[in-house]
Amino acid sequence: MRTFKQLHTLPLGNDPGVVRSLCFNHNGKIVAAAEDGWVRLFDVNTRASILNWQASEDALVTAVRFSADQNSVYTLSDDGMFCEWSLHDSARCLTYHNLSQFCASPQNLMTRHEFALHSPPSAVSRKEQLLCTSNTCDAPLLAAGEDTQDDTTQEIEVLSGESSYGSITSVDWHPSNPICTTGTFSGAICISELAVQLP
Repeated sequence: MRTFKQLHTLPLGNDPGVVRSLCFNHNGKIVAAAEDGWVRLFDVNTRASILNWQASEDALVTAVRFSADQNSVYTLSDDGMFCEWSLHDSARCLTYHNLSQFCASPQNLMTRHEFALHSPPSAVSRKEQLLCTSNTCDAPLLAAGEDTQDDTTQEIEVLSGESSYGSITSVDWHPSNPICTTGTFSGAICISELAVQLP
């Protein structure tokens, strides 16, 4: 059996609560989301805290990911607020999507939502596609970088599933093709292909 040796511990401050999500990038940075609503960016080599910001005052941030170009961080909270934060402008919120219609549920089926990131070839599209889990049978599909400040009129594209499968509890993308997989509350694993939109 292989064992791991702990190298060091990164400082989160006083009483951060449960660490809900972690993510490495390509050059040794870690972004972390804790139960206190703060997102923290660390340099693993120096163990230094690079940037901290409050992503939510009232909700739990349950998922964090770096963008493919490493210039921003995406967060998703349990109230359905999906945000893109700039790493070069003091963690300014660049765009957000209100996904509460997919995350809120009177049955409270899931309190931890996540998302998967797909970076299509530049010949097809320059926008990253983000697929999120859902308390419904439809998973929200977002195009990263689109300005969505007016969420009252926004139409969110969805990946429709069979209602008998229940809520979508896990998502991921194929590493190179526009194919995604979703795991459901009823125990089904579904594979779907994203149709290319013609100009």
